[in-house]
Amino acid sequence: MSPGMGMKRISSIAAQSKLTTELSRLQELNRLKAAAEERKRVEEAVKTNEALLRLFIKHTPAAIAMFDTNMRYLQVSDRFLTDYDLEGQDLIGKSHYVVFPHLPDRWKEVHRRILTGAVERCEEDPYTTSDGSTGWLQWESLPWRKGNGEIGGLILFTQVITGRKRSEEALRASEERFAKIFNLTPFRMGILRIRDGVVLEVNDAWIRDTGFARDEIINQPIFTLSSVMADSLVEQLHQVLTTQNPALDLEVRFKSKDGREVIANTSAVIIDLDGEPCYLWAANDITERKHAEEALRASESRFSIAFNSNPMLATISMLEGGRFLAVNDSFISLTGYSRAEAVGHTALELNLWPNPEVRRKVMEKLKREKRVRDFEAGIRLKNGEERMLLLSVEKIELDGQVCLLHVANDVTLRNRAEEALRALSARLRSAREEEGTRIAREIHDELGGALTGLKWDLERINTMLATATDFSDVHKRIDSMTTTIEATINTVRRIASELRPGVLDDLGLVAAIEWQVQQFQARTGLKCHWTNTVNELELDREKATAVFRILQEILTNVLRHAQAANLYVKLSRTKHHFELEVKDDGRGITRNQRMNSRSLGLLGMKERALLVGGEVRITGKEGHGTTVLVRVALSA
Repeated sequence: MSPGMGMKRISSIAAQSKLTTELSRLQELNRLKAAAEERKRVEEAVKTNEALLRLFIKHTPAAIAMFDTNMRYLQVSDRFLTDYDLEGQDLIGKSHYVVFPHLPDRWKEVHRRILTGAVERCEEDPYTTSDGSTGWLQWESLPWRKGNGEIGGLILFTQVITGRKRSEEALRASEERFAKIFNLTPFRMGILRIRDGVVLEVNDAWIRDTGFARDEIINQPIFTLSSVMADSLVEQLHQVLTTQNPALDLEVRFKSKDGREVIANTSAVIIDLDGEPCYLWAANDITERKHAEEALRASESRFSIAFNSNPMLATISMLEGGRFLAVNDSFISLTGYSRAEAVGHTALELNLWPNPEVRRKVMEKLKREKRVRDFEAGIRLKNGEERMLLLSVEKIELDGQVCLLHVANDVTLRNRAEEALRALSARLRSAREEEGTRIAREIHDELGGALTGLKWDLERINTMLATATDFSDVHKRIDSMTTTIEATINTVRRIASELRPGVLDDLGLVAAIEWQVQQFQARTGLKCHWTNTVNELELDREKATAVFRILQEILTNVLRHAQAANLYVKLSRTKHHFELEVKDDGRGITRNQRMNSRSLGLLGMKERALLVGGEVRITGKEGHGTTVLVRVALSA
């Protein structure tokens, strides 16, 4: 190898070595550059991740705080600041124990255990809030580690459960209150599961009132008691369970265990119990009230019947104002006012009081006393007629209001009858006196005169017999005495006949009537027409006497009032009655004369007939005469 070739070879090797060195240096530079770029990328990624972590922690809806090993804040969430009343404060870098200087030692001990690698949690932990009240936390905490595995601090996850805790406590308190109310209430209560009708609970009142034990009904279908339920109640329960609607004011009837009827006013609402729809029912025992209402309705029905069917007038009116609340049928019949015309109006509005002063006195007395009994007061009817009532008024309470119960009896006819009876009694006394006076006068004038004349004649005969030799004058005087004696006998017969005709006892009523009519015609000159269709008559002495006396009264009235020219007397009989009809063609009796209670002659005839079970009917028309019909029952 030539030296030139050697040198070239050496130069070439040196050049290659230099090139290799530069190439290696360039590769190292590229590696370093790539490593730097990778480190930069990792740092940027770390920064990005840290930023994302900060954003995550800050905005997470949970209360999260991240601490280093010295319990300084590294990150906190907004929810953490809100839950612990720290909003607006920058906690980063601050010690947790400075932020919460009164943190319990037990929590500090927990932090120390976590920083050694423990994981801690608590479901319910009490704490003192910023306002001094007690709050409740649910928390979990665990350590976080650095890239080399070393513990860098701890992360705390918390949730304030104060609201939930208070709700739970309120629920427990509510359940306790419900349980107390449920068992202490006097109303019967129970809980019924809707899907199968099983009774889940009943209270003490239900047990007490029904007589059943709890184990006889709890967890048993309600229809277990169907044997003591009314059929209507069983049907109601089926309907309520089927429709699943709240029930209000159902009237429930069943029998207690001892067989006593129980009536309750029951309502039920739907509640949710452990996810199951149930009925909560409450029942108020209304047995006594219902029995009282039924008794009251029965009493009111009886009162209504008695009130409306009472033959006496009856009304109920308000004490204040006096408006009628009710009037009975007798009121309507007597006054002529309909119920619609009377109810709601006052007695003064209806003009019922002829004398308002009487009403004023009654009302004054009622202010002092509860009742006013048996006083007479006038009443004016709808047609203007006035009647007399015997009235009693009593205060009563009706629907909480003081009312007046009026009960009255129409005594108009009674008063008239009493007045007529008093007048009749006076007339009878006067008639007896007049009759006695007349009989005494006739005895004195006629019998006394005749007997005095006979005495004088006897004295003269005695004188004449002592001195006379011729007895012709004695015979004349005896003839005169005979005539006087006969006249005296006739007078005695006439007076006796007027007191009681002998023909009535000797020949009977028909002959006595005929004789009386003949005597009347002979005495008055009034033409009498006699008709008799009666052959045999079965009347006892009392009835015959009454008919005869009534005939005498009729003839007296005809003579005094009729101004008649003819008189028609007719005797007849039916199957059960004897009838005497006397008719005249005089001026005729008017309606007012017939209704006049002071007409004692008419009243006397009617009273005589009534005493023997008979009747007297008087008819007539002005200008067309009067007819009197006397009817008495034949003797059995």
